[in-house]
Amino acid sequence: MPVSTALAERAPLCVIDGRYRVDAELGRGAQATVFRAHDGLKDRYLALKLLQPRGSAQRIERSQIRFRREFHTLMSLRHPNIVEVHDFGVDRRGAYYTMELLGGYLPVEAICRLLLELASALAFLHARRMVHGDISRRNVGLARGVAKLMDFGLLSTVGDLGRGCGTPPYLAPEVAWGAPLDHRTDLFSLGALAYGLLTGRHAFPAKRSDELEPLWATPPPPPALLNPELPAELSELVVSMLSIDPLGRPASAAEVIDRIGALAGPERTAVVVNRGYLASARLAGREPELELARGALGRARAGEGAALLLEAPSGMGKSRLLREIAVEAQLAGARVLSVRAEGGQGPYSTLHGLLESVLRALPQSIVTRPTRVTSQALAALSAWAGEPRQAELGADRGRLQALLARRVLAACEEQTLVLLVDDLQRCDEASLAVLAALAHRAPRHPLLI
Repeated sequence: MPVSTALAERAPLCVIDGRYRVDAELGRGAQATVFRAHDGLKDRYLALKLLQPRGSAQRIERSQIRFRREFHTLMSLRHPNIVEVHDFGVDRRGAYYTMELLGGYLPVEAICRLLLELASALAFLHARRMVHGDISRRNVGLARGVAKLMDFGLLSTVGDLGRGCGTPPYLAPEVAWGAPLDHRTDLFSLGALAYGLLTGRHAFPAKRSDELEPLWATPPPPPALLNPELPAELSELVVSMLSIDPLGRPASAAEVIDRIGALAGPERTAVVVNRGYLASARLAGREPELELARGALGRARAGEGAALLLEAPSGMGKSRLLREIAVEAQLAGARVLSVRAEGGQGPYSTLHGLLESVLRALPQSIVTRPTRVTSQALAALSAWAGEPRQAELGADRGRLQALLARRVLAACEEQTLVLLVDDLQRCDEASLAVLAALAHRAPRHPLLI
């Protein structure tokens, strides 16, 4: 999304975790607020969801658990019509996570495409026995011309009982009645969204959930009566999705795709469906390794760190395992730095990549990584290590390595630090020496490598 100069210069409302410069509120719910923020480290705008739970201690604890589960679930899902999340953290204001910044809604003439893309996202979720639970206009955005489904705070599994939570005009009856939920719950909400986009009015215009019961007693007029230009087939589909009885709704999101596809054309449908089922499978067969990492992380948080080496042939899922460890570490409150080692990039290139990824106190000269580690970058690393006289250190790499290790250890005393290095076999010798020194001293510090 392009950012104007005026936006870039807007005074921040606050700064989250020393990194995210918040300049506008995008939306507010019962337990969390979404802001637009600028990531000073990566120089990009994104959305930041900040948990602000209210109520009893028990309710606050439940909100915190659901918030962490929401982030963890979204990290495990990769679909072009589901919002992409980035990082999780805890600020003095509360827990937060960041995600891609979405634009406004699609124009009315593109509603069929929007419904196709959202139905594709729902088919993806439903295949994993998940129910989104809050399909509504505020939870659908646009990024690079693609519809995105977001806000998974009410995510549940098929068979869970409705909790009465959600956005009233889009709330399925079974949610309000505390009945078991399934994929047709989301189809009702999708139908309510479609009705509003097609007609400019809600099918069930309630401001509170307790106002819905009498509204459900009278079916809304078919969209084609309010908008005569609509195809009859589309109007009939939306009416069926709004059936109070779940058995009267389409059997699946795939049926919705098929019926809209008959209107949009096979080429459009094929694009949405083909790109929609490139699923991120669950990490299977790696529970022993994950348990080992969890145990090491728990001990690191208590000040007894460690270094773990994951060794296997190429293609066996080492990188995927590292990503899973990173998510669990973030959710546990650790600061995670990750880098992929690349051979031939010069001395300290791997360490340079680790430092630039999170440590915000670094000099500006190495925030943007050069194609190779230049003498200027080494000078900046030396200054960050506490020794600006790089000319002397150039002749004494051992001293620079010791200083860098000491600086990293000092940083981890402020917050548990997890260093993840992928493709270690490609690591440059100078960075490897620093990592070895850190590994040797990790058992006495809150550091996991």
